[in-house]
Amino acid sequence: MQAYGEEKTQLKKDFDDIQTKIFKQDIAGGGHNKLALQLASWKPFSNESNTWFDPYWMYGVDKFDIVIGNPPYVFTRDVDFGPDFKDYVNREYFSSISLPNRSRARQSGKINLFAVFLLKGKRLITNKGSLIYIIPNNILRGTVYDVIRYELLMNNDIKSIVDLGAGVFSKVTASTILLQIGNKSDVSPKTNVLTDVISLAETKYKQKEIQQDIFIENTSYTFNIMLNAVQLQLSNKIKRGKKELGSFCVDIIEGIVAHKYLILSNKGDNCFDLIEGKDIKRFAIRDSSNFIVWNKDEIHRTRPDYLWKESKKIVMQRISGGTMPLVAGIDKEKRKAFASTNSIVLVDDYKNYYEFFTCLLNSKILNWYYANNFSNNSNLTVNISKTFLETLPIKIIKESKLQLFKDLHHKLEDTYGTPSFEQNYALLNKIIYKIYELTFKEVKIIDPEFKLTEKEYDNYQIN
Repeated sequence: MQAYGEEKTQLKKDFDDIQTKIFKQDIAGGGHNKLALQLASWKPFSNESNTWFDPYWMYGVDKFDIVIGNPPYVFTRDVDFGPDFKDYVNREYFSSISLPNRSRARQSGKINLFAVFLLKGKRLITNKGSLIYIIPNNILRGTVYDVIRYELLMNNDIKSIVDLGAGVFSKVTASTILLQIGNKSDVSPKTNVLTDVISLAETKYKQKEIQQDIFIENTSYTFNIMLNAVQLQLSNKIKRGKKELGSFCVDIIEGIVAHKYLILSNKGDNCFDLIEGKDIKRFAIRDSSNFIVWNKDEIHRTRPDYLWKESKKIVMQRISGGTMPLVAGIDKEKRKAFASTNSIVLVDDYKNYYEFFTCLLNSKILNWYYANNFSNNSNLTVNISKTFLETLPIKIIKESKLQLFKDLHHKLEDTYGTPSFEQNYALLNKIIYKIYELTFKEVKIIDPEFKLTEKEYDNYQIN
């Protein structure tokens, strides 16, 4: 393969002659030898794709020192590969890997081909070899890839992750990473992480090392590559000693899944107001712009009936992104909610806490925690996952303090988009920083534009 000029021309001729001979021999024998037909169809001297791969027959080796590539980014649900292909993928690649019982993020039926290529590629590297792929960055955080991440953490060294962001390929909106892995070594591995990349050639980027073992403790085994050592310490402090949001909830559930023909812009017979993600602003839910025809037989997922009878429920944008991905409001009109939302219903003991929880979900501290631990501050849209929402750390307060949050919520709900909103939102965040017992320096990590001086913050007390 490294030949050129006349030597390569002669090699190609010799190869073609041998292929022709193999093909004729197989035809004479009845044409039943699959390997012979495969070898006869292989064209290694051209740029044509090939339908089979065998490293020994093609290159004379079983494994490689380097496997490098840009695998296809295709969900099997979006292409009719057929059940045989999906059965093969599950049998060949997923049947041998599994999650421990403590995982809460097991999902199936959403296989992307780049994940299959990742599992295949890592089988092809030598003991000290490396696999290097350019793939979508949702491998780092998507709950459907939890089993892939667990497999990598258990059996491979994550040598490096380079966050390339969006726009690497024309007409491809996905944010991509360079992922380099090797086989598991005896030492505790560290992952070299490059972010904020301007130019790799000119070494214009931010660089840090993260202990790989940290990832195994994360919800859904996410690779939270944006946190440096100081930020990781702060994240752990926010989490330490808190209850998880899920423990206060009857349900955290995605909205109704229905065909477009059931969604109308004008309200007709048997139609109900429909909250969509676009209707939800921070603390406020505007009047519905669309309505759903309530035909249960035609709606794919109606969700439990009790959800639409609750006098209050928190409704959040399910598709979001950036550094402030959590956007929530309270519905008091028993409206239906579409699949672009998540709804939260609190248990009976905390029915009086709806405003408090909505304030927390909209706060800078929980937005910072979510964006850095679960979505890597992605500028593109991300799915606000129930799996991650359930684990948000909640510092509960006494009922005697609830009126403060109810009053603030009321002011924020009525003043969205005004200077008054910004003043009340700053006050709310200041109170929540105190509830979570953050120091001034820790506040500045989360909120670099924080207005108070260190002395003013230290002296501030919640009334």
